[in-house]
Amino acid sequence: MSEKIALIFPGQGSQRVGMGLSLCESIPLAKDTFDEADEILRRSISDICFEGPLQELTKTENAQLAIFTNSVANFRVAQIRGIIPTAVAGHSLGEYSALVAAGVISFSDGLRLVEQRSSLMSIAEKEEPGMMAAILGLDNAEVEGICRTVSISSGQIAQVANYNCPGQLIVSGSVSGVQDVVKKAKLSGAKRALPLKVSGAFHSNLMEPARVEFSKRVGDFHFSDPQVGLVVNVTGDWAKTGKQIQQLLVEQITKPVLWESCMQTLYSHGISSFVEVGDSNVLAGLVTRTLNNTTCTNISTFLN
Repeated sequence: MSEKIALIFPGQGSQRVGMGLSLCESIPLAKDTFDEADEILRRSISDICFEGPLQELTKTENAQLAIFTNSVANFRVAQIRGIIPTAVAGHSLGEYSALVAAGVISFSDGLRLVEQRSSLMSIAEKEEPGMMAAILGLDNAEVEGICRTVSISSGQIAQVANYNCPGQLIVSGSVSGVQDVVKKAKLSGAKRALPLKVSGAFHSNLMEPARVEFSKRVGDFHFSDPQVGLVVNVTGDWAKTGKQIQQLLVEQITKPVLWESCMQTLYSHGISSFVEVGDSNVLAGLVTRTLNNTTCTNISTFLN
């Protein structure tokens, strides 16, 4: 491929029972990747990924590992098919797959990091139950204002967790706080305001215990400087060094995902072709709602 392309990696919520199975049945390298994950984790993430049940796959500690493994399996197959990205980015959890693709971390270290991250986030969500909701049809300032109003008036946590694309934000926080945001967003004219089927208040201050503990563990892993362009969630901009990326992964647990900014940064670098790596088309939809004159396809287009 001579054109500039960006590989983009999906995050939690993109999981489905059976993802990666057909790829593993047809391409040994993909199966080897899942086998490697099972060996490192000392449990079969493959079985949960391929067979479910969905309730088990959806658990944070399983979903994150399954999505990460599936994304890396797809990326490795793409590599041998000659797909060479100009840059990479990942949405939330997807950032870990992007780090493998950029040569920042090894697959085995990525698995262990995701295992630590998902475990700590799972503990945090059980200790401080929360929720997330999608707000569609309001601009950023309106949603930010509603979150501030709710937080000040009730003392509940409510904050923007994902800036996905124009007119689509995700809010996160305590159950009552997010429910209040949903009500006020509807009164303010939101096209839609609906709770998400996730198990915790990710990218909010309710994840602070997970952030603190993760910061103590991330130093045990080696981070190289990226070998291709890497745009990260916390800043929406390029990350240049392994040390910087290491710190940003810690911050990412409680800070919002600036996905719209990530896409604008890639586009300003002359990238207009995006490939979503995994079994989802969620990110493809966000690209087309954010940028004009771009294409975004799923990696399966190139692997079949």
